[in-house]
Amino acid sequence: MRYEIQLPQADVIALNATKLRWETIRDGGYTWLIIHERPLPQGFDLSRTDTALSIPPMYPDAQIDSVWFSPCPRPRHGAPLHPLSDFRFDGRTWLRLCRHRTKQNAWRPGVDDIASHLAHVDLWLLQSLGRTL
Repeated sequence: MRYEIQLPQADVIALNATKLRWETIRDGGYTWLIIHERPLPQGFDLSRTDTALSIPPMYPDAQIDSVWFSPCPRPRHGAPLHPLSDFRFDGRTWLRLCRHRTKQNAWRPGVDDIASHLAHVDLWLLQSLGRTL
């Protein structure tokens, strides 16, 4: 695993607690957190996928936005995830699930972190299946 940037200790503890392999890399002018084989909610064509977050330079004061998947999961029933856009880094193609925070769920510096953003990712995935937490 590559650890090309250092994350805040609370993020390292939370990521290690998942027991999933993860790494941080720099590629294409961006800094990435890649979580390998992250489980997906039931209802997708995959049970796990690699999940990436773009870590902004001023994180944790600056918000994390959206999520990238490789390979990209597809709901077994209903419409595919959207909007999606291709982006190439770390030698492969990733699909970005474009989601942004709103005024109702704005990034809270000192409160929000990688774990809270991944909770939003899980909520987005469940909503795409017509479910909620």
